[in-house]
Amino acid sequence: MPWEEIPHTADWAIRVWAHDLPTLFRDALSGMYALCRARPAAAGLDAAPVLLQLAAVDTESLLVAFLSEALFHLEDGRLLEVVSLSITADRLEASVRRLPLAHAEKEIKAVTYHGLSVRRIPEGVEAMLVFDV
Repeated sequence: MPWEEIPHTADWAIRVWAHDLPTLFRDALSGMYALCRARPAAAGLDAAPVLLQLAAVDTESLLVAFLSEALFHLEDGRLLEVVSLSITADRLEASVRRLPLAHAEKEIKAVTYHGLSVRRIPEGVEAMLVFDV
């Protein structure tokens, strides 16, 4: 598992690590979905991919924007499945499928900037994220 839950007083926090930024973003999304125990419905798994384009001032803000976009879809009853994802400087472009949500046990209100970091490590990159619940 490329992420772990970190104990937090009031909210949920995770540490995510990967060999590159696109994988880090995918794994952060996977971690967020796992925390709220979200899973797709069996029907609709053949959804056509759509293009998602985001821009931000830095990598941390881009990660928050990406997860916030996924959270918006989650609140609308959809999960994002990443088909492909590329990151260049302050831009993200992803091909995603919007899958119907079967169930989510817990709610995340927001992806926060509290304690947020994305940094280089010898193995690649690492992020710390806090979710407001």
